[in-house]
Amino acid sequence: MQPTRNLPPTYHPIWSMRLKDSRLVLALNLLALGLFFPCGICFLVYALAVRPDLEINGQFDNLSLVWLLAIIGTFAVTIILHELVHGLFYWIVTRERPTFGLTWLYAYAVAPGWYFPRNPFIAIGLAPLVVITALGLLAILFVPAKWLPLVLLALLTNATGAVADVFVVGRLLFMAPEVIIEDRRDGITVFRQVTE
Repeated sequence: MQPTRNLPPTYHPIWSMRLKDSRLVLALNLLALGLFFPCGICFLVYALAVRPDLEINGQFDNLSLVWLLAIIGTFAVTIILHELVHGLFYWIVTRERPTFGLTWLYAYAVAPGWYFPRNPFIAIGLAPLVVITALGLLAILFVPAKWLPLVLLALLTNATGAVADVFVVGRLLFMAPEVIIEDRRDGITVFRQVTE
């Protein structure tokens, strides 16, 4: 099945996730927070293994306004890149420009009016985690040592920021391959064919 703009009449909703659900958002944020240190340790161990010139001690002794702005900028750029990668994969699948947005709780990229089969939607969901992680791990090999903390911060921001994507993909993996997913700015709805 290909992505479609028309939901087949025999398909009915079986599950939805809404980001307006404050308990869900809180749970996902707590999960992301819980992943902060394990992910950070993994990225740091990798960086120390491939970059013997990386020194942790003294790296932040001279924190300045420039470093503070660089940290804030790294967060912002990583979030934007995360959504751009989602958008790129939406475009690859639909050949239509996706919609991007930002709320006070989250940023998003969606393809309004489209219904996606499970497997392409899983690829779209995991794309930022895979692509940005791969590029970040590669960047660790080449960037100047003084910029490594920002690369590590970007990797960590992306990995923990992908927690909702991974949650949705985890749910979809336990559903039939024939399900269809609609992604809207406030969440997703999963449809399955219901036969009488």
